Amino acid sequence: MKQLRQTLTDLLAPPETHRWISLLPAVEAIRNLASKLRLIERATDVEVLRDYLCELRFALIFRSLGFDVEAEPMGKKGPDFRVDRDGKAAMLECTRFCRIYPGPPELGVTDPLPTLGDYGDPRRDTEKAFSKIISKFPQVTGFDSIVAVWNDDGDLEEFEVGEAVGHIRSDVTAGRYPLPLGLQAVLYSSPWSDVTTRKQIFCFELAPPGRPASEWFEELRALVVEEALARLVTQSAP
Repeated sequence: MKQLRQTLTDLLAPPETHRWISLLPAVEAIRNLASKLRLIERATDVEVLRDYLCELRFALIFRSLGFDVEAEPMGKKGPDFRVDRDGKAAMLECTRFCRIYPGPPELGVTDPLPTLGDYGDPRRDTEKAFSKIISKFPQVTGFDSIVAVWNDDGDLEEFEVGEAVGHIRSDVTAGRYPLPLGLQAVLYSSPWSDVTTRKQIFCFELAPPGRPASEWFEELRALVVEEALARLVTQSAP
């Protein structure tokens, strides 16, 4: 873990570095992680590093709910993780939205206020979410699975991801392509939460109720990510 600590220190700001270093004992509890850790240790670009940390974050979210988590259960070309609890299991394939489009420029005293369109383009962002989700279909075909999306793009919200899942449902119904056999839901989360409900994790279900992961979704929807990770730090403390 020494090289991993150094990579985190080199590429992240001190508060984020400290947060991840405090989570490393919990990270070590993820089975079969050695290959993925080597890739993280070799990261030289902060966005590449955050892509890998997105995967670890989702693995730790499931660990916080008492799941056994195994990395790369089908090899490097398969899903990122297998999550298992109480005899029920699903594959977890993770992806991340990074910031692609610049936000509105900083305003001078005499500049007009920006419009809603300056802060985002719902159609563009829905298409971005749609493309990102369906690009993960090859990794999740053939077994009970979940696609998990972490969003670091402040322009994009759960609304666009929900719209993208709606388009996927429509395309599948129209016969444009099949839904991957076993895909149960798209899981969405971000650093932001609803100021009233504190809701931070959204589960957009694609399979009928009763599949192995169905009973997990309410637990996930009730979770506040930083609180869940903080509990893991406490549990892992000597």
